[in-house]
Amino acid sequence: MKLEIKHPKQEPIRLPASEYLEATKEEITGVPEEGIRHPLATYNISVLAVISTIKDLLEDLERAFPLEGKQGSDRVLAINTLKNKTKQFILAMGEHIDACEKVIYCYLRTSEKGKVKKAKDMLRKNLGWYEKHVMTQANHIKHRHSQIRNLCMHNLEHAVPGYFIESAIGPKAVGPDPHIHGNQNTAFSYAREIRLAICGVFYISRSLTSVLQIHYGRMTSNEAKENKELMALIERVANLPKVMLPDEYKLKLPVIESRENYLLISFGASTTPKIPYQSVTFTTLTTTDGDSNAYQMPYLDMVAKHD
Repeated sequence: MKLEIKHPKQEPIRLPASEYLEATKEEITGVPEEGIRHPLATYNISVLAVISTIKDLLEDLERAFPLEGKQGSDRVLAINTLKNKTKQFILAMGEHIDACEKVIYCYLRTSEKGKVKKAKDMLRKNLGWYEKHVMTQANHIKHRHSQIRNLCMHNLEHAVPGYFIESAIGPKAVGPDPHIHGNQNTAFSYAREIRLAICGVFYISRSLTSVLQIHYGRMTSNEAKENKELMALIERVANLPKVMLPDEYKLKLPVIESRENYLLISFGASTTPKIPYQSVTFTTLTTTDGDSNAYQMPYLDMVAKHD
Protein backbone atom coordinates (compact mmCIF):
# COMPACT_ATOMS: atom_id res chain seq x y z
CA MET A 1 0.00 0.00 0.00
CA LYS A 2 1.61 3.22 -1.18
CA LEU A 3 -0.12 6.47 -0.42
CA GLU A 4 0.72 10.16 -0.18
CA ILE A 5 -1.96 12.83 -0.11
CA LYS A 6 -1.44 16.51 0.61
CA HIS A 7 -4.95 17.86 0.91
CA PRO A 8 -5.36 21.67 1.13
CA LYS A 9 -7.27 22.55 4.28
CA GLN A 10 -9.47 25.06 2.48
CA GLU A 11 -10.76 22.39 0.10
CA PRO A 12 -13.47 19.88 1.10
CA ILE A 13 -12.57 16.19 1.24
CA ARG A 14 -14.33 14.00 -1.30
CA LEU A 15 -13.35 10.35 -1.55
CA PRO A 16 -12.69 9.19 -5.14
CA ALA A 17 -15.17 6.31 -4.88
CA SER A 18 -17.89 8.68 -3.64
CA GLU A 19 -17.33 10.86 -6.71
CA TYR A 20 -17.45 7.88 -9.07
CA LEU A 21 -20.56 6.38 -7.49
CA GLU A 22 -22.32 9.74 -7.46
CA ALA A 23 -21.54 10.29 -11.16
CA THR A 24 -22.94 6.89 -12.18
CA LYS A 25 -25.74 6.47 -9.65
CA GLU A 26 -28.54 6.81 -12.22
CA GLU A 27 -27.08 3.98 -14.31
CA ILE A 28 -26.94 1.41 -11.50
CA THR A 29 -29.39 -0.05 -9.01
CA GLY A 30 -29.06 -2.14 -5.91
CA VAL A 31 -30.18 -5.75 -5.73
CA PRO A 32 -33.26 -5.63 -3.44
CA GLU A 33 -34.05 -9.30 -3.97
CA GLU A 34 -30.69 -10.07 -2.32
CA GLY A 35 -31.04 -7.34 0.30
CA ILE A 36 -28.36 -5.12 -1.27
CA ARG A 37 -28.89 -1.36 -1.28
CA HIS A 38 -27.91 0.99 -4.06
CA PRO A 39 -24.08 0.89 -4.28
CA LEU A 40 -23.76 4.59 -3.35
CA ALA A 41 -25.75 3.95 -0.16
CA THR A 42 -23.82 0.75 0.57
CA TYR A 43 -20.50 2.57 0.28
CA ASN A 44 -21.58 5.65 2.24
CA ILE A 45 -22.97 3.61 5.13
CA SER A 46 -19.77 1.57 5.46
CA VAL A 47 -17.51 4.65 5.36
CA LEU A 48 -19.61 6.42 7.99
CA ALA A 49 -19.47 3.29 10.18
CA VAL A 50 -15.67 3.32 10.05
CA ILE A 51 -15.55 7.03 10.92
CA SER A 52 -18.02 6.55 13.77
CA THR A 53 -16.16 3.62 15.33
CA ILE A 54 -12.82 5.46 15.16
CA LYS A 55 -14.40 8.48 16.87
CA ASP A 56 -15.81 6.25 19.62
CA LEU A 57 -12.45 4.54 20.02
CA LEU A 58 -10.62 7.87 20.30
CA GLU A 59 -13.01 9.07 22.99
CA ASP A 60 -12.37 5.98 25.12
CA LEU A 61 -8.62 6.21 24.56
CA GLU A 62 -8.55 9.87 25.57
CA ARG A 63 -10.41 9.07 28.78
CA ALA A 64 -8.51 5.89 29.59
CA PHE A 65 -5.04 7.25 28.75
CA PRO A 66 -5.29 11.03 29.13
CA LEU A 67 -2.46 13.25 27.90
CA GLU A 68 -0.25 15.09 30.39
CA GLY A 69 -1.22 12.73 33.19
CA LYS A 70 -4.71 14.13 33.68
CA GLN A 71 -6.97 11.52 35.24
CA GLY A 72 -10.60 11.68 34.17
CA SER A 73 -13.31 10.50 36.55
CA ASP A 74 -14.57 7.94 34.01
CA ARG A 75 -11.14 6.43 33.28
CA VAL A 76 -12.02 3.00 34.65
CA LEU A 77 -15.24 2.88 32.64
CA ALA A 78 -13.34 3.84 29.47
CA ILE A 79 -10.82 1.05 30.02
CA ASN A 80 -13.64 -1.45 30.52
CA THR A 81 -15.44 -0.42 27.32
CA LEU A 82 -12.29 -0.17 25.20
CA LYS A 83 -12.43 -3.86 24.28
CA ASN A 84 -15.91 -3.57 22.77
CA LYS A 85 -15.07 -0.34 20.94
CA THR A 86 -12.02 -2.06 19.46
CA LYS A 87 -14.16 -4.96 18.26
CA GLN A 88 -16.59 -2.56 16.59
CA PHE A 89 -13.68 -0.76 14.91
CA ILE A 90 -12.17 -3.97 13.50
CA LEU A 91 -15.52 -5.29 12.28
CA ALA A 92 -16.39 -1.94 10.66
CA MET A 93 -13.15 -1.99 8.65
CA GLY A 94 -13.86 -5.56 7.53
CA GLU A 95 -17.44 -4.69 6.60
CA HIS A 96 -16.18 -1.70 4.61
CA ILE A 97 -14.10 -4.01 2.41
CA ASP A 98 -17.08 -6.36 2.09
CA ALA A 99 -19.24 -3.38 1.09
CA CYS A 100 -16.81 -2.47 -1.68
CA GLU A 101 -17.17 -5.99 -3.09
CA LYS A 102 -20.96 -5.58 -3.03
CA VAL A 103 -20.54 -2.32 -4.96
CA ILE A 104 -18.56 -4.19 -7.62
CA TYR A 105 -21.27 -6.85 -7.78
CA CYS A 106 -23.97 -4.22 -8.37
CA TYR A 107 -22.02 -2.67 -11.24
CA LEU A 108 -20.97 -5.85 -13.00
CA ARG A 109 -23.57 -8.54 -12.17
CA THR A 110 -25.17 -8.26 -15.62
CA SER A 111 -21.81 -8.35 -17.43
CA GLU A 112 -20.27 -11.40 -19.03
CA LYS A 113 -19.65 -14.42 -16.84
CA GLY A 114 -16.60 -14.16 -14.64
CA LYS A 115 -16.27 -10.38 -14.74
CA VAL A 116 -17.45 -9.88 -11.16
CA LYS A 117 -14.87 -12.38 -9.90
CA LYS A 118 -12.09 -10.76 -11.95
CA ALA A 119 -12.96 -7.34 -10.57
CA LYS A 120 -13.13 -8.57 -6.97
CA ASP A 121 -9.81 -10.38 -7.39
CA MET A 122 -8.29 -7.17 -8.75
CA LEU A 123 -9.54 -5.23 -5.72
CA ARG A 124 -8.02 -7.80 -3.33
CA LYS A 125 -4.75 -7.74 -5.25
CA ASN A 126 -4.66 -3.93 -5.13
CA LEU A 127 -5.29 -3.93 -1.38
CA GLY A 128 -2.66 -6.64 -0.88
CA TRP A 129 -1.43 -7.20 2.66
CA TYR A 130 -3.80 -4.58 4.08
CA GLU A 131 -6.87 -6.61 3.08
CA LYS A 132 -5.41 -9.65 4.84
CA HIS A 133 -4.48 -7.55 7.89
CA VAL A 134 -8.07 -6.32 8.28
CA MET A 135 -10.04 -9.37 7.19
CA THR A 136 -8.06 -11.93 9.21
CA GLN A 137 -8.77 -10.03 12.41
CA ALA A 138 -12.45 -9.52 11.55
CA ASN A 139 -13.02 -13.12 10.45
CA HIS A 140 -11.30 -14.64 13.47
CA ILE A 141 -13.44 -12.52 15.78
CA LYS A 142 -16.66 -13.36 13.92
CA HIS A 143 -16.10 -17.02 13.09
CA ARG A 144 -13.46 -18.42 15.46
CA HIS A 145 -14.57 -16.74 18.69
CA SER A 146 -11.19 -15.07 19.05
CA GLN A 147 -11.09 -12.41 21.74
CA ILE A 148 -9.65 -8.89 21.91
CA ARG A 149 -7.27 -8.31 24.79
CA ASN A 150 -6.03 -4.88 25.73
CA LEU A 151 -2.48 -4.14 26.70
CA CYS A 152 -0.46 -1.05 27.62
CA MET A 153 3.27 -0.34 27.52
CA HIS A 154 4.06 2.54 29.84
CA ASN A 155 6.72 4.43 31.72
CA LEU A 156 6.80 7.78 33.52
CA GLU A 157 6.52 9.72 30.26
CA HIS A 158 4.39 7.68 27.88
CA ALA A 159 1.49 5.27 27.76
CA VAL A 160 1.21 3.18 24.59
CA PRO A 161 -2.15 1.37 24.62
CA GLY A 162 -2.80 -1.45 22.21
CA TYR A 163 -4.56 -4.75 21.71
CA PHE A 164 -4.00 -8.27 20.45
CA ILE A 165 -6.28 -10.98 19.09
CA GLU A 166 -6.28 -13.89 21.52
CA SER A 167 -6.98 -17.44 20.33
CA ALA A 168 -6.28 -20.98 21.47
CA ILE A 169 -2.59 -21.79 20.96
CA GLY A 170 -2.49 -25.17 22.72
CA PRO A 171 -4.37 -27.41 25.16
CA LYS A 172 -5.91 -25.06 27.76
CA ALA A 173 -3.59 -22.31 26.50
CA VAL A 174 -4.44 -18.98 24.86
CA GLY A 175 -2.33 -16.15 23.52
CA PRO A 176 -1.73 -13.86 20.53
CA ASP A 177 -3.21 -15.58 17.46
CA PRO A 178 -0.27 -16.81 15.30
CA HIS A 179 -2.33 -16.33 12.11
CA ILE A 180 -2.56 -12.62 12.94
CA HIS A 181 0.56 -11.85 14.95
CA GLY A 182 2.82 -14.34 13.20
CA ASN A 183 5.11 -16.45 15.36
CA GLN A 184 5.81 -13.47 17.61
CA ASN A 185 4.11 -12.63 20.87
CA THR A 186 3.22 -9.12 19.79
CA ALA A 187 0.30 -6.68 19.71
CA PHE A 188 -1.01 -3.69 17.76
CA SER A 189 -0.79 -0.14 19.09
CA TYR A 190 -3.80 2.11 18.64
CA ALA A 191 -1.43 4.87 17.55
CA ARG A 192 -0.50 2.86 14.46
CA GLU A 193 -3.77 1.03 13.77
CA ILE A 194 -5.96 4.16 13.81
CA ARG A 195 -3.58 6.02 11.51
CA LEU A 196 -3.43 2.95 9.29
CA ALA A 197 -7.24 2.85 9.12
CA ILE A 198 -7.39 6.46 7.91
CA CYS A 199 -4.84 5.66 5.21
CA GLY A 200 -6.86 2.52 4.45
CA VAL A 201 -10.10 4.45 3.84
CA PHE A 202 -8.36 6.56 1.17
CA TYR A 203 -6.47 3.63 -0.35
CA ILE A 204 -9.56 1.41 -0.52
CA SER A 205 -11.47 4.28 -2.14
CA ARG A 206 -8.79 4.74 -4.79
CA SER A 207 -8.55 1.01 -5.42
CA LEU A 208 -12.32 0.57 -5.78
CA THR A 209 -12.51 3.51 -8.19
CA SER A 210 -9.67 2.09 -10.27
CA VAL A 211 -11.35 -1.32 -10.51
CA LEU A 212 -14.69 0.18 -11.56
CA GLN A 213 -13.04 2.44 -14.13
CA ILE A 214 -11.31 -0.55 -15.72
CA HIS A 215 -14.23 -2.98 -15.67
CA TYR A 216 -17.24 -0.66 -16.01
CA GLY A 217 -16.00 2.54 -17.59
CA ARG A 218 -14.29 5.81 -16.80
CA MET A 219 -16.42 8.48 -15.21
CA THR A 220 -15.34 11.48 -13.17
CA SER A 221 -17.36 13.93 -11.13
CA ASN A 222 -16.96 16.46 -8.35
CA GLU A 223 -20.63 16.27 -7.41
CA ALA A 224 -20.12 14.08 -4.35
CA LYS A 225 -20.89 15.71 -1.03
CA GLU A 226 -17.90 16.80 1.00
CA ASN A 227 -17.07 14.50 3.89
CA LYS A 228 -16.95 16.90 6.84
CA GLU A 229 -16.88 14.04 9.34
CA LEU A 230 -13.74 12.60 7.77
CA MET A 231 -12.04 15.99 7.65
CA ALA A 232 -12.69 16.55 11.38
CA LEU A 233 -11.54 13.01 12.21
CA ILE A 234 -8.23 13.46 10.37
CA GLU A 235 -7.52 16.64 12.33
CA ARG A 236 -8.19 14.71 15.54
CA VAL A 237 -6.09 11.67 14.64
CA ALA A 238 -3.21 14.00 13.77
CA ASN A 239 -2.95 14.80 17.50
CA LEU A 240 -2.42 11.18 18.58
CA PRO A 241 0.98 10.61 20.26
CA LYS A 242 3.56 9.18 17.86
CA VAL A 243 4.68 6.34 20.08
CA MET A 244 4.15 2.68 19.22
CA LEU A 245 4.89 -0.80 20.47
CA PRO A 246 8.48 -2.07 20.09
CA ASP A 247 8.13 -4.38 17.08
CA GLU A 248 6.14 -1.78 15.11
CA TYR A 249 9.15 0.48 14.63
CA LYS A 250 10.51 -1.86 11.98
CA LEU A 251 7.24 -1.54 10.03
CA LYS A 252 6.22 1.25 7.70
CA LEU A 253 4.63 4.15 9.54
CA PRO A 254 1.24 5.55 8.54
CA VAL A 255 1.43 9.34 8.84
CA ILE A 256 -1.53 11.59 9.56
CA GLU A 257 -0.42 15.19 10.14
CA SER A 258 -2.04 18.59 10.16
CA ARG A 259 0.40 21.02 8.54
CA GLU A 260 -0.09 24.78 8.25
CA ASN A 261 -1.97 24.70 4.95
CA TYR A 262 -2.69 21.06 4.27
CA LEU A 263 -3.43 17.64 5.73
CA LEU A 264 -0.79 14.98 5.10
CA ILE A 265 -2.02 11.41 4.72
CA SER A 266 0.73 9.01 3.76
CA PHE A 267 2.06 5.51 4.24
CA GLY A 268 5.73 4.54 4.13
CA ALA A 269 7.49 7.32 6.05
CA SER A 270 10.35 6.89 8.52
CA THR A 271 9.67 6.05 12.16
CA THR A 272 10.28 7.83 15.42
CA PRO A 273 12.86 6.71 18.05
CA LYS A 274 11.97 3.78 20.27
CA ILE A 275 11.12 4.10 23.93
CA PRO A 276 13.98 2.44 25.89
CA TYR A 277 12.90 -1.12 26.68
CA GLN A 278 14.51 -1.18 30.09
CA SER A 279 12.30 1.64 31.34
CA VAL A 280 8.86 0.33 30.42
CA THR A 281 6.22 -1.87 32.01
CA PHE A 282 3.64 -3.99 30.17
CA THR A 283 0.16 -4.42 31.57
CA THR A 284 -2.56 -6.56 30.03
CA LEU A 285 -6.21 -7.11 30.89
CA THR A 286 -7.31 -10.75 30.73
CA THR A 287 -10.50 -12.52 31.79
CA THR A 288 -10.85 -16.24 32.38
CA ASP A 289 -12.95 -18.49 30.15
CA GLY A 290 -13.59 -21.34 32.60
CA ASP A 291 -11.14 -23.74 30.93
CA SER A 292 -7.83 -22.14 29.92
CA ASN A 293 -5.12 -22.08 32.57
CA ALA A 294 -2.16 -20.84 30.54
CA TYR A 295 -2.06 -17.28 29.23
CA GLN A 296 0.67 -16.05 26.88
CA MET A 297 1.32 -12.34 27.32
CA PRO A 298 2.81 -10.37 24.41
CA TYR A 299 6.43 -9.19 24.68
CA LEU A 300 7.38 -11.58 27.49
CA ASP A 301 10.43 -12.71 25.50
CA MET A 302 11.51 -9.12 25.01
CA VAL A 303 11.06 -8.27 28.68
CA ALA A 304 13.10 -11.33 29.70
CA LYS A 305 15.99 -10.30 27.44
CA HIS A 306 16.12 -6.84 28.93
CA ASP A 307 15.70 -7.61 32.66
